[in-house]
Amino acid sequence: MAWTSKLGWARPYINEDQRGTKPKAYSELLQEGDLVWLEQDMIKSSLSLTQIPEVQGSIVAMDPSNGAVKALVGGYDFFLSKYNRATQSSPLLGSNYKPFLYASALDAGLTASTLINDAPIVFEDEALEAKWRPRNASGRFYGPTRLREALLQSVNLVSIRLLREIGIERVRNYSQNFGFKLEELNSDLSLALGTASLSPIKNVAAYSVFANGGKSVEPYFIVKITDRSGNTIFQREDVEIEQVIDARVAFIIKDILQEAARRGTAKKVKELGRGDLAGKTGTTNEAESTWFTGFNESLVTTVWVGFDQPKSLGNREFGSSTALPIWIDFLQANIDDLPINKNLPPEGIVSIKIDKKTGLKAESDSRNSIFLILLRRVLT
Repeated sequence: MAWTSKLGWARPYINEDQRGTKPKAYSELLQEGDLVWLEQDMIKSSLSLTQIPEVQGSIVAMDPSNGAVKALVGGYDFFLSKYNRATQSSPLLGSNYKPFLYASALDAGLTASTLINDAPIVFEDEALEAKWRPRNASGRFYGPTRLREALLQSVNLVSIRLLREIGIERVRNYSQNFGFKLEELNSDLSLALGTASLSPIKNVAAYSVFANGGKSVEPYFIVKITDRSGNTIFQREDVEIEQVIDARVAFIIKDILQEAARRGTAKKVKELGRGDLAGKTGTTNEAESTWFTGFNESLVTTVWVGFDQPKSLGNREFGSSTALPIWIDFLQANIDDLPINKNLPPEGIVSIKIDKKTGLKAESDSRNSIFLILLRRVLT
């Protein structure tokens, strides 16, 4: 095999955050007697050096209108590990949980224009006999921040204050509309940062509630089974789909996550050249669990990347750098078959001119203002 610059990935491992210099020849990588893995390109009929990764991942894609599972991968290689991470594991969600928190806030009467202060905060933790000083991933503080901006930029400190304002139990109870069980949800403020655990297949079902206008759907794999003679021995029956949250709340969250896919934490989605795609990244403390869940009205897809035995992926790793590129590759391969949605708002959604400083309805001649979509019942 001829040497190729594509083997630059094979740098020596130093630690989770550092690697050595890029090799320039096989002699810098291999010694006599080494066992190597080769990957075959079936199209080019060529071989290349590869390795079996320690890190694992999973992906689930589902039709949000009915729950039909379109794709599922439970790990790197079924023959190396038959453990199905898409259905059997329940990693921490990290910031992938935040849309459910913000939906709860809208249901409680807050709006996308509500201002909450993004500033340092310290909590006394009696259990640990220590102080908890949560921070934003950026390390910065932005002062009074609209809820819309806080979600699309995934601002931790606003999310914590938001949870404290509307009440932990209210959020836990509301989250059950998306398929969460109460025992999966912490009863403290860390819930705002995504200490909830959920399997990828349940997570894709949860996000389907935003994609389909507030309805709960149950994932399914099999539509029909016939014997060799063509006789039907199983036929899936249509099930009634329940409206579990206000369609207007679902639309506003989807609209915010569409903007996140243009200029927020998920802005890499712009590579696909589609304006109807929405999405949310997720990264836990120490980047032990990373997510990206993206969707439109026709398809919801979630990607998880992490280790089976939780440990850090590295301090430079986030859902946007691990899971999102996989999601983009998956969508890119199927983008021509994915319908472009018009994203028509449900009845009861209005666009209102908001004062940036107060978060309230602006005067008609105000220059320091912005138009936001809101529920009709507020600010009118």
